[in-house]
Amino acid sequence: MWGGRGIMYPRASVYRGHPLLRNTSSEAGKLIRLPNTMEQLKHLIGKKFGFDTNGAIITNEEGAEIDSIEVIRDNDRLFIVEEYDFIKLDANKL
Repeated sequence: MWGGRGIMYPRASVYRGHPLLRNTSSEAGKLIRLPNTMEQLKHLIGKKFGFDTNGAIITNEEGAEIDSIEVIRDNDRLFIVEEYDFIKLDANKL
């Protein structure tokens, strides 16, 4: 996405829930412009989806935790994963 003066702003699609648990009936994602820090990213995601992201982690499509804003690329798909998502994931393994 291009901003003013030819500056490119990276963006990402963000989804709520673990990528391995989502299905076609899951909540729609949100397209966001990436902020400068992980803290800002989690805050923005919390505002977009209307929940507290403290204790949640951000993963990629394979479920790998992302802990640095620098590794996120333009058009990446990100997932905000809450603790109960891990409980459901463990229950599905049984």
